[in-house]
Amino acid sequence: AYGADWVTTPHLDRLAEGGLVVDGAYAVTAVCTPSRAALYTGRFPAGNGCAGFDPIGEGVPVWADLLGPAGYRTGLIGKLGGKPLERFHFDFFARALPNDVGARSASWFDEQLRAFLAEGDGRPFCLVVNLRDAHYPFPTDGAPTGALGEVPHSPSSVVVPGFLPDLPPVRGELARYADSVRRLDATVGRMLQTLDGSVGRDELLVLHTSDHGSPFPFAKTTLYEAGVRVPLVARWPGTIEPGRRSGALVSLADVLPTLLELGGTTPPSGLDGRSFAELLWRERDDHRDSIFLSHTSHRVKPDVPSRALRRGRWKYVRNLRPSATFENAVMRTS
Repeated sequence: AYGADWVTTPHLDRLAEGGLVVDGAYAVTAVCTPSRAALYTGRFPAGNGCAGFDPIGEGVPVWADLLGPAGYRTGLIGKLGGKPLERFHFDFFARALPNDVGARSASWFDEQLRAFLAEGDGRPFCLVVNLRDAHYPFPTDGAPTGALGEVPHSPSSVVVPGFLPDLPPVRGELARYADSVRRLDATVGRMLQTLDGSVGRDELLVLHTSDHGSPFPFAKTTLYEAGVRVPLVARWPGTIEPGRRSGALVSLADVLPTLLELGGTTPPSGLDGRSFAELLWRERDDHRDSIFLSHTSHRVKPDVPSRALRRGRWKYVRNLRPSATFENAVMRTS
């Protein structure tokens, strides 16, 4: 749906064909924990207290604190990527840590989804499903999903992005990444089948996005486009016209206030996120005029923080510590 036709993603492509594809969606930062903190709070790092691998600040409402009073049963399946743990008051909580058996298992995710649906209490639900397939380390076995005739992606079929050198090891790593994404896609497909068999499609809004870009140099942990530009697909039959595409600028921090407005609740003051409900309803085709981005740290010292602003066709990236040598965990993988 976003042009990489050498990656096998039939279920995500069908999801995109059935709804709205946003071409201007951005994470708030290019690291998982602060990016998810922005998703869970609707606030940028300066407002929620999480600029790196920090806990969300005391007194900052987190996801279920706002959606629960709005009348929603909340749940999370998969990776949490947030701290402190006791602040996340989900009604249903099936957390998968990196080395857990179910962490990259389509069957485990579907089992947890069925358990969540079986506990229904009459309230509408808002469920977060966090898949870690595309996170390093990549599989070496092709990440089989059980589909008939499935073979690992071939390094020769890979399209190497312009910010990486076209070398055999790079092609091999990209092919393994594509295998990971295919397994993610298979998990999405299986869970959508379960949802569509349990919930009226016109009652179900499905959003697909990511917390940052791919785990490669000049991507994850950087504010270049490959680090912070993310997919955003929205399917809602009967409400969102299928086959739509929009260049609107949308921030990951906008998701929570959008869900609150759709649930009939006015988002509280102090949020940096802005509801894009009107974009979904096609009452307008634009959203933000600017996107704000930040990076502060990612486990490797010294920190080389940066900030960025996108407005229209232009993007400005400022390195706040140009005298330091930038290195991150992505550059240390092999």
